[in-house]
Amino acid sequence: MKETDLPSFDSPEEIQAPPTTPPTLSIDLITLFTSDVYSSGTFDLSAISSSSIGRLLDALPIPVLLIDQWFQVGFANRSCAKISTDYRKIRGVPFANLVPLPNDVDRAQTLTQKIQALIERAFETRRPQISEAILEIENNRIWARLHLRSVRIGLERHVLLIIEDLTHEKKQIILTQRNDEKYRKANCELGRRLDELTEEVRRLSEHLELETTKHMQTTESLSKQSGMFDELWNRMPAGLAVIGNNGSVKRVNPKFREMFGYDVSDLEGNREWISGWSVPGAEPFPDSVSDWADVFELTDERDSIQGSLQVVSKYGGSNTVNLTVLKAPDQELLMIFDAIGESRDQNV
Repeated sequence: MKETDLPSFDSPEEIQAPPTTPPTLSIDLITLFTSDVYSSGTFDLSAISSSSIGRLLDALPIPVLLIDQWFQVGFANRSCAKISTDYRKIRGVPFANLVPLPNDVDRAQTLTQKIQALIERAFETRRPQISEAILEIENNRIWARLHLRSVRIGLERHVLLIIEDLTHEKKQIILTQRNDEKYRKANCELGRRLDELTEEVRRLSEHLELETTKHMQTTESLSKQSGMFDELWNRMPAGLAVIGNNGSVKRVNPKFREMFGYDVSDLEGNREWISGWSVPGAEPFPDSVSDWADVFELTDERDSIQGSLQVVSKYGGSNTVNLTVLKAPDQELLMIFDAIGESRDQNV
């Protein structure tokens, strides 16, 4: 039995107060001995092993001690070998020496006094006494429940001490307590983690609500700006056309339709409505916006250009107009058409 397998010996409750029991006289063992054994009125416990009571005690399956009037171990039955095979060495040893003492001097003294008082009560009151303590026999320790009973042999009284081994039971209790403590800590950790997750969810919910509010505000602002852009697009006094990155016309404003008669559907696949770009060496208008940009000589350093060209009207004839070409988002081009004589100043 290892010391680590048992509760701390430094505990203030090594021995518990025995319960109150009805008064009982000492058990008289005189009939178990021949008259010559106790004729002098005294009895040597060392001779008990050869007597009937000694053989009876040796036959018991649980450890039993006989404590003499000097509080010393006078007899230990064979079942004490369950605690230690060297149990015979404790004969003549004060019983108090079998109880390991705490490291603290004051508490050790208190425990010794409790042990002495326990045996004294068994002698003086002749009532059964019950207590619990850790016993150590030749470096082997057990947690025991002690049953003390006063016995008389001749004119002398002794204490019969029956040892009930509670080590396995105590181990199970300690193991259960340790498991309970582990579960308690796990539950505490789970609760703490749950609180953290709850707080994180709350924080994320607040953040999401804030982001949603911002998004709604942004959407509302974009909607207003889109409305303003549409209003400006429709009221612009110049013709406007947006060229997509595939070279097709994506959108025209009302003024463009008024000037040339074309709608977007009329210009799909049509490259003949615009010609005569006044820039020397101009090529026919191609199908991709990058090539359109090449035609208008738009570069990374130059994102707008002005010139004049001929626009063939949907209803016949052609108009010479001033054209301003600007780079727009998403690789698109914005073309602004002004009738000659109505052109607006542009910074190239």
